[in-house]
Amino acid sequence: MKPIRRRSDALRNDELILDAALELLRQKGPDRLSTLDVSRAAGLTTGAVYARYENNEEILVGLWEQRIAEPMRAFLQTSLGVLGSTEQRRESEASIAQTLLDPASPLRPGIGLLIASTRIAELAEIITPQIQEWFHELGITDDLTDVAALQKVSVLSFTLGCLHASSIDMLQPADWKVVESMAHHILDNPFQSGDHFHEPIVPPPIRITDDNANREALLNGTAQIIARGGIERASLQRISRAAGLNPSTLFYEYRTRDLLFADAAAKILHCLYEARRTPNNATNSTTSIADSDAPKYFADPRLIAFRSQSKMYGPAATNGWLAPQGRAARRLMLEFDLAAMTNMAIRSAYTLVDEQGTAHAAESLLADFSIPLEISEPVVRFAKTFLQGTMLLQELSDSIFGRDLRLIYQPLADAFCNDIVARENVVK
Repeated sequence: MKPIRRRSDALRNDELILDAALELLRQKGPDRLSTLDVSRAAGLTTGAVYARYENNEEILVGLWEQRIAEPMRAFLQTSLGVLGSTEQRRESEASIAQTLLDPASPLRPGIGLLIASTRIAELAEIITPQIQEWFHELGITDDLTDVAALQKVSVLSFTLGCLHASSIDMLQPADWKVVESMAHHILDNPFQSGDHFHEPIVPPPIRITDDNANREALLNGTAQIIARGGIERASLQRISRAAGLNPSTLFYEYRTRDLLFADAAAKILHCLYEARRTPNNATNSTTSIADSDAPKYFADPRLIAFRSQSKMYGPAATNGWLAPQGRAARRLMLEFDLAAMTNMAIRSAYTLVDEQGTAHAAESLLADFSIPLEISEPVVRFAKTFLQGTMLLQELSDSIFGRDLRLIYQPLADAFCNDIVARENVVK
């Protein structure tokens, strides 16, 4: 009977460990999870935890395998139901919304594990091949010209982006009223032209400038270290070395780690959002309805110019973030996505910069193309959410860069324009 008793105790301890670890993952994120904290939360000795998991990383692997992988796989599969019949789409959207709005869902901390897995070897060994296997099971081929595969990738990108937004309380349900019809238009009207598309517009190197040379060096050193290993693993010693300065200089300039990271978060995020802005050629556009492939009822030259620019530069800018040359900026953005889930100071900086960036983009669309703010602001957030999910999937699968993203951006622009034309007709 003793072997059976020991096996039963081991199974019970494993459940206690994983339950405690999941809650700590939700509170602290993957980089601050410790065996000591898990043992205390589970009511066990550290020896009991070490008997099952030899280090913190293996606890994260256990969480993925026993608590997160199965619901994540089901969530992704359910998301693809939007590509089915009207009834399947309705059921899928309801299920997605229920998951996104559930604060107790294991998928909220799970999105943090996905982000961290691209730099934590033990997680990468499990999650990366599993995601790639899921892709093939879901019918996502490696053929970059496969339109059906790109539609599926786009759906998964958007739902993962929404999952992250919900985990940092930035998912705005009111946006769905504006975005839902546009999302349906994208799914029902994929762009399928085979003509040449614009080369990727790679984001420029993230370089922070400051009137204080020491602070400038420290801020750029902080950005380098965060991109390599995340915010929680960015020690002051590593930052000082990256900046080429003595640690005493760091403490002289910032006094505490919190002050350094508060300044770094605001300035790095500002640079990242600046890098996201697509080129604006509205004032120089000479496109007319006669030589445009736009629907004939898009009679306003500004709508034609907007559609042309969106079709060309939206995909090019997104592919720039997905390109190998864009990985440093992409990695930096994802690390702030991760930190904002559990670090309230980072979240505050993240939210402020996001609000400013969204407002600037929406106001630019109003000034350049006369697109009303009540339409543009939700769709700017839609595009940002899509980009966040796309960057994460690129890190996990290395299979999105190079696909023709006009499939998304042209029907999105058409949906924009349809809504504007419809509103103008109502006014008339």
